[in-house]
Amino acid sequence: MLFLDPHSPLCEQYITYSLDAEIIPQGENKEMVEGEINTLGLNCTKLKKLRQAVWEEILDRFRQECTKEKWTKELLLEQAQKYRNKEKKRGNIYRYHAYCDYIVWCFEYYANNLRK
Repeated sequence: MLFLDPHSPLCEQYITYSLDAEIIPQGENKEMVEGEINTLGLNCTKLKKLRQAVWEEILDRFRQECTKEKWTKELLLEQAQKYRNKEKKRGNIYRYHAYCDYIVWCFEYYANNLRK
């Protein structure tokens, strides 16, 4: 894979998401990125449902911690940053949260589309 190496910080610049958890290629190499998405089957129904399920779980927890009336752009971007970073797991091992890029995208989407 040339563009969608999940260990590369550049990976994020080649993709974005839709609200239904579909990965959408972006940038000047869109066609090649789309080819990699198709080859890897990243937009299959199962993966899209898993992304959505993880997001719904995180959003439910966030709603319990903070009512929607208290949401600010800064708070939502802070949450996005939280999932952009690795978190400590058992045995002092640091890992990214499953589907973290989609979670980050969702928090940023809400931050940029917040209505007051």
